[in-house]
Amino acid sequence: MSRRWKILNIWLLSGVGLSAVWSLVLSAVLSQLPLVGQLELRIQDNLIRLHKPSILPKEILLVTIDRPIARPEHNFYAELIRGLIDKGAKVVVLNLPNSIRRPLDSRLENSLKQAIAKFSDQIVLVTYIKKRSHPLPSVIPVYHHLLPFDRQSIKPLIAPEQVHGFFESEVGVKDLTSPARQAHLAGDFHYVEDFHQTHQVKSVAAIALEKFSSPLANPAIVQIIENENTPLTQIAVNINFWGPAGTFPRLKISSICAAAAPLKRCSVSPTHPVTRQVRHKLVLLDLPKEYLTSLGVLSPFGNRMSVGEVQANLIASLMTNSYLKTTPQWLNYIVNTLGAICLGLLITAGIVERPTKSIRAKIWLFGGILGGYTGLCLLAAWQGSLVPLATPIVIWLGSGALVAVCLQLAWKQHQLHQQRQALAERQAVLLQARKLLHRVVTDIHDGPLQELKLVMDGIELLAINHPTVNPNPLLDKLEAVGRELRAQLGNTRTIAEKLEITPELEAGLERGMRQHLQHLVQKGELTLSIQDNLQPLLEPQSDSRWIDAREDIFRFFKEAIANVICHAQPPNGSATEISISLTQKRSQCTLLVENNATRPAAATLESPNRRKSCGGYGTKLMATIAAELPGGHWERISQADGGMQVRLVWTLHATPRDKTKDE
Repeated sequence: MSRRWKILNIWLLSGVGLSAVWSLVLSAVLSQLPLVGQLELRIQDNLIRLHKPSILPKEILLVTIDRPIARPEHNFYAELIRGLIDKGAKVVVLNLPNSIRRPLDSRLENSLKQAIAKFSDQIVLVTYIKKRSHPLPSVIPVYHHLLPFDRQSIKPLIAPEQVHGFFESEVGVKDLTSPARQAHLAGDFHYVEDFHQTHQVKSVAAIALEKFSSPLANPAIVQIIENENTPLTQIAVNINFWGPAGTFPRLKISSICAAAAPLKRCSVSPTHPVTRQVRHKLVLLDLPKEYLTSLGVLSPFGNRMSVGEVQANLIASLMTNSYLKTTPQWLNYIVNTLGAICLGLLITAGIVERPTKSIRAKIWLFGGILGGYTGLCLLAAWQGSLVPLATPIVIWLGSGALVAVCLQLAWKQHQLHQQRQALAERQAVLLQARKLLHRVVTDIHDGPLQELKLVMDGIELLAINHPTVNPNPLLDKLEAVGRELRAQLGNTRTIAEKLEITPELEAGLERGMRQHLQHLVQKGELTLSIQDNLQPLLEPQSDSRWIDAREDIFRFFKEAIANVICHAQPPNGSATEISISLTQKRSQCTLLVENNATRPAAATLESPNRRKSCGGYGTKLMATIAAELPGGHWERISQADGGMQVRLVWTLHATPRDKTKDE
């Protein structure tokens, strides 16, 4: 049972290692696959609807351009800015069309430039950039031509980062890190007009909230920085969407500017009712509706949102501190690895044990793990946290399938190895049986049969020479011989019943010897101090001849130890220490068993009484084993101080596969 558990533990550890490795590999690979990102995005978009954000903030107002504007649009936007701020708007975020992004005649730009210079603390100019894929500074285009300019210092009077906020745009939403789902709050950039200096530019939401809350800082942003404990440029928040497009309060430009299309100017009268709607509001001026196709993004609710609506959802998320939270990447790796390890353990146990009921129980257990994790993801989504659902499950199932394939192949190889080992052991058992039975027959022939022949000869002579002599003593002798013959046959039967390969030797000859010594010490039969120099041999794998020879060598070793216990260990001897050595030099192996007795014990080694008390085969068995080993011979050497050394030498040839494995 202990060996079975040892094998099971080895396979379980292999399953754990394979699961961990495959989970890390799949995590790295699947994160680059768009299909997995899209699957996770769709699931998370559905889970977002479970989270009910706080009440929609009333401070945000969206102004949509529902009428065409005559070009150039500079005067129109300049008058619109003045009108909104004069009516009480606290901050105006300008999403300007492409025609204004390019420099024109300075006389046409003058009106808009003056409005920006006058209301620089209340205006945010939106600069569009692509998704930031790395933290290194990149180039950002800003509206230098719309900023007031100091001709003496050849620099803008207003630093671009004071009025500019970047907005990451990506029409195709690929995964949860797309700008339509996750937005950075700040970044380091180079300006197109200045490549030599790095500037920190805030996002539209960050700078708009900063100007809306106070001229110094925005409490919502400060709270995020304190919670994250990281620089603002490294923080990205997931947008919380209050609903589909059209959720936020909005004003159409046609209701503000009383003019015929196309709009050239936008004068707002002092008595216009728009005052009640824009007072103390953060106004987001959206792009004209023709930009919805080129810059609009798909919302989690399935419809397309304009850039102004996405900005409104982001600003509202930060303003109410209800932005969505995501699990850190290191935690995702831990979840992926632990789930893969659990599945790998269940698969490994199912492959090794293979009981049907156990496999069904493991399937139900893993189903419970998947159900529990899915429930955790639903609960987290309801609380406003995004926990990956599709990616971990795909990684678990993928790693489980790969682990199953690897372990199935390894298990088949293990079974083939076991079959070869069992066949080799059966062949070795047959060889052992043949030799042991031959030894028994030899013992019967050399002992009882010879005695019986002599007795029969004696009876013949007695009958010839003395017909009147009583034959009863001779009959008693014959009866004793019969008993000895029966005893030998009983030994033969016992040996036949015990024919098997010694389990202790499966791990190696030196380990079997060491376990035998520990067993003798634990039983109290060996009380001498042991000097152990047992080294592992380069043993051939699944070689029946070596397994047979190994059994004989082990018997020789046990007989040598038994002789030391019977003849050299107190009270029968004076030894205090036994030294055992097993070494291999190329193909020659040597086994040494030596004691440090102060008087020789060789005279009693082959005593019949001593043999019976010790229960061994004696010198004859040791000589027979040495003669049958390849290149084997043994000798018994008396030491000068009275100790005895038993030395067994034989030849062991390893197969090419074993040599390669050892190298």
